[in-house]
Amino acid sequence: MGLLKRFSYYSVGLIFGGAISLFFLKKKNMQFDYFPNDRILKSIRVKDRSYSDDAFAYMSLNKIDTADISSLLMDGDAEFLRNMSLQDTCKYYNISGQIKERNITILIKRCDSFARIEHLELENENR
Repeated sequence: MGLLKRFSYYSVGLIFGGAISLFFLKKKNMQFDYFPNDRILKSIRVKDRSYSDDAFAYMSLNKIDTADISSLLMDGDAEFLRNMSLQDTCKYYNISGQIKERNITILIKRCDSFARIEHLELENENR
């Protein structure tokens, strides 16, 4: 059997196997969170979320609801910040993305058992 024929059989098998694997993994709603950004966002999503008074007031003022924050935590960009104090075991992140076609950045404090949205900030819009 020639090299070209072997390569074509291998390619066909690889394509069919990959398609079948993707079909079953999509049915199971499998997520592949291998990149650091994805791991950070997933760890925040699975924890109990709370909002600071400042963040909650800003959300109501700018008509942002918790569903918008949840969508931002699905496909936002995470940036790790230094801990605010040495005694604090929680980690701080800036998550930026778009909500309702507006750029937004939120500051999240992620601890062992909860995640707290500390601050929200919309980018300046030119009107």
